[in-house]
Amino acid sequence: MKRIKNIINTTILGLLFLFILINLLSHTEMVQRFIASQLASQLSKKLGTEVVISKVHLGILNRIIIDHFNITDQKNKKLLLAKRFTVKINYLSLLRGEVNISSIQLFGADINLYKKDKYSKYNFQFLIDSLQSKDSTNNTPLFQFICTPTKIDSKQPESNIARFIY
Repeated sequence: MKRIKNIINTTILGLLFLFILINLLSHTEMVQRFIASQLASQLSKKLGTEVVISKVHLGILNRIIIDHFNITDQKNKKLLLAKRFTVKINYLSLLRGEVNISSIQLFGADINLYKKDKYSKYNFQFLIDSLQSKDSTNNTPLFQFICTPTKIDSKQPESNIARFIY
């Protein structure tokens, strides 16, 4: 019984130490830039367009903070440019091979949405297409977006309000 208790305590302390070590390493410039380049490369492949990310670091508990996030559309025009992009995820869902995003925040964003004419698709359609499930029998969406109304007071602008161009 004492041996099992020792193993459990050692495992818990080891996992705690590993979490603290990863968190400390994620705050170094070199690691932040490495993670950013890897993430940008993977997103560029997945989306089929240019993605640029300056830094990626872990926030408190389950927040990932991305600095200077830039996506171009398939015509190589600016689609999204954000000074800061934060994503709140569930780390346990990653162990199941799922990405469970509970919130997304954009700070200092410029978003450029357009379509050439009334018959053409929007410039962001490729993003939606790339996130859809390839399994035609599965009707469950990969991402479910839930939008809530937001009141924006033009008399007191905040630095995190996005600028839309349509």
